[in-house]
Amino acid sequence: MKKLSFPITGMHCASCAMNIQRKLLKTSGVASANVNYANEQATVEFDENMCSEPQLGKAVESLGYKAHIGEQKGSEDIVEEARAHDLTELKRKLWVSGILSALLLTAAMIPFAPPFLKNPWLMWLLATPVQFWAGWQYYQSAWSGLKNRSANMDTLIALGTS
Repeated sequence: MKKLSFPITGMHCASCAMNIQRKLLKTSGVASANVNYANEQATVEFDENMCSEPQLGKAVESLGYKAHIGEQKGSEDIVEEARAHDLTELKRKLWVSGILSALLLTAAMIPFAPPFLKNPWLMWLLATPVQFWAGWQYYQSAWSGLKNRSANMDTLIALGTS
């Protein structure tokens, strides 16, 4: 038996960790698996004759997450880089969505807003990037959950905002 610990990026909630753990346990040759959401780390004990490290990575990636197996950097560095990238992307989405939503709010709530802002096609044009560009990660995660017959927090968000 071999014991392997590796970082996993892309988890959003404890349900994500449970789904990954369930998938790893279903992989043939895996004796035990523990996925920690807090430190974004998986620890797997497996039989090398029945399962390989790339198979574990494919099992995790089939759920829509990224398994960093066999990378040269330390797991803390990998997780930190992923967090920094995600934070930069979220800030950009926040600014763009905030500006577009402010225009929509102005058009909908202020009676003396310019008439061109009340055009339904313009409102649709302003709302579409907020819904589908800024919220794409929720739809992507919900679809991945649907394919794997499991629901998570992102499924609820995708259903609630659509």
